[in-house]
Amino acid sequence: MYPKASKRGVGEEPARRSDSVPPFSDFPALPSRLSNEELWNLAFTGSPVTAALALTVLDERLGGKVSELAKKIRG
Repeated sequence: MYPKASKRGVGEEPARRSDSVPPFSDFPALPSRLSNEELWNLAFTGSPVTAALALTVLDERLGGKVSELAKKIRG
């Protein structure tokens, strides 16, 4: 009924999430469902989390151009 206790020792670091989650590109069907225009709309009008996800997909599709633009804006 209850989950088993972890075998990790006290003070031991938990597994990093990035080690256990595959990269976004391993899910090719997910970004292809939305057009770039729809993703831009979500980036500007969606919640902060939705906007971040939309910008991540756009950055991947556009070969890092969104990241480059963000760096230029930050100065």
